[in-house]
Amino acid sequence: MEKRKILVWVVSVISAAGIGAIALMSLKTSSQPVSISTSSFPTIGNMEAKVELVLIADLRCTACKHFDQEIFPKIAEQYIATGKVRFSTVLVAFLEDSKIRANAAWTVYRQNHGRFFSYLHELFRFTADKSLAPEMLIQLAKEVGRIDVAALDSCIQSGCYFAEIDQNMDWAKGIMGNLFGTPALYINGVRTSVRSFEPIQTQIEKNL
Repeated sequence: MEKRKILVWVVSVISAAGIGAIALMSLKTSSQPVSISTSSFPTIGNMEAKVELVLIADLRCTACKHFDQEIFPKIAEQYIATGKVRFSTVLVAFLEDSKIRANAAWTVYRQNHGRFFSYLHELFRFTADKSLAPEMLIQLAKEVGRIDVAALDSCIQSGCYFAEIDQNMDWAKGIMGNLFGTPALYINGVRTSVRSFEPIQTQIEKNL
């Protein structure tokens, strides 16, 4: 019994050390800027801005929903609307039912760049729903407006942008490597905490 307790203790220590190493690796990696090209991804804001924010997100990710609803509006008000930053979103799909949603969002982007972010915000309202029927995806598009819903319906049925969503996933894994996870926010190539607005604001201000 005593040997078993010692074994459990040793395993716990090793596990804790491993977690600590991963945390240190994450910290070290996050301080090193990576080169990110966003020319093919949805982008809003001043294209000439000195500061570029790139968000990698999954539409079924609850932390991504929190970012979209609680943090993004502050970024939009203080930095996008004032022309200080440009903001790009890369949709990936690794959670259940997220690929169908990402495909719908990508279809909207290909149709009308200006309606993409509005449609995206609507989709994030339903992150907790395990599945969204095609009819609901169409209804949300109608509410956003200026979207060809017939063409959208056709793409939803055929999964016409599944290959591009898969490419997004490969791209994101190439950027993040073993530290893959969503939401991931890069500010001028540096991965930044998304737990609250404050660290994002600090990093933006450093780059202005």
